[in-house]
Amino acid sequence: MSILNPAILTQLIPFNPHRFDACLTYLGKRLYQRPLSLFEMVKLHVMTDVFHVLKTGHQIIGGELQPWPYGPVVEPSYNRLKAWVHQHEESGGRFQPDEFRLVVSDVCTFVSTLDIDMDDLSATELEAMEQAASVLKPMSFDDAYHYFHSTDTFMGRAYIRASNENRAIAWADIIDGHDEIFGSDLQRLKQRLISYT
Repeated sequence: MSILNPAILTQLIPFNPHRFDACLTYLGKRLYQRPLSLFEMVKLHVMTDVFHVLKTGHQIIGGELQPWPYGPVVEPSYNRLKAWVHQHEESGGRFQPDEFRLVVSDVCTFVSTLDIDMDDLSATELEAMEQAASVLKPMSFDDAYHYFHSTDTFMGRAYIRASNENRAIAWADIIDGHDEIFGSDLQRLKQRLISYT
């Protein structure tokens, strides 16, 4: 919940590194079939949770979506990845986390070292990841920036409102934005939004 207004739900579950690893392993190995940049991983995390909430009212990976300058970010997720990059750089390339191998060329990318465990992923989680990949994969950096900052998109509308009010992105704003843009009626989901933090 937002510290400023406890009636605004901004987090349903805390960030779960295991769920992040399971989802990003599937996304990288199956849907992208290539290493993922930090930017891609952060945005895939956000949109995987968004599409799952729009379907079920529950996050998969968890954490608050903060309106950072380049779009929504779950800070503990970003900090974990950035810490790995920093340790890798400080060690002269010797440090590698257990979960992902860092590959450095023009941009640092991440390759999962984990196996895909299909028993660890539900049908709705797979669907949410496929939706996230279908939206984000074709986008350039500029396209993604526009997607998260424009009143033409449901995520942009929720992002702008949170940014203007200096708070995390509210799940109700995402639902409202989706209904406004797509003419859907997902208002019933708001009754299912429960914070387990």
